[in-house]
Amino acid sequence: MNINIQDFLEPEPLHEWQRAPFNLGSRTVATTPWAIISIPKDDQYEPLESHMENAVQAQLDKIKNHKFKPMPAIEMPELIDCTLCDSTGTTHIARCSECHGAGYVEFATTFNDYNPACLTCKGQCMEILPGGDETCQLCRGKGASFNEKTPIEIEGVHVNPNLLLPISSAPNLQIATDKETHMLFFKASDAEGVIAGMKL
Repeated sequence: MNINIQDFLEPEPLHEWQRAPFNLGSRTVATTPWAIISIPKDDQYEPLESHMENAVQAQLDKIKNHKFKPMPAIEMPELIDCTLCDSTGTTHIARCSECHGAGYVEFATTFNDYNPACLTCKGQCMEILPGGDETCQLCRGKGASFNEKTPIEIEGVHVNPNLLLPISSAPNLQIATDKETHMLFFKASDAEGVIAGMKL
């Protein structure tokens, strides 16, 4: 199974440039706050036009500094029902039911009025709800995902199994780890990337 670059997109990205893959030099890249993957350039995507260009390139450059070896055999934890899509495998985006799309909630006490950011949508005005036309980004449409609090240890780096899933069955998967920075670097055919480990 080849790696699908779309699996490296965040379901609720904080930044516009993380919503779709982008071109950076001779590569096409997709990134979340916890993982980056690059593949040979695909002209269907636009170039990255963000102040983050140098930071993304710096992370990709770190891949070249490591010696890779075949991925060791690992045992994945048990799947649990997906909480994002309620196990339907699909989601849709709707106006936040808590703040009604304002991004904040209002309440008052005897002494003050308050307008804190909405905790339901994290101030984004929209929320992801179960069912719909979009494939769930947490479970990748399977209706189940791994408990992210049950990391997998690979060569001394603890990795969220949900981040590992998109590459786990890739052909010719090779890895390198950096225990000091808690990073897992990977290569599979013409794809390469970085997954941030968990500090326990």
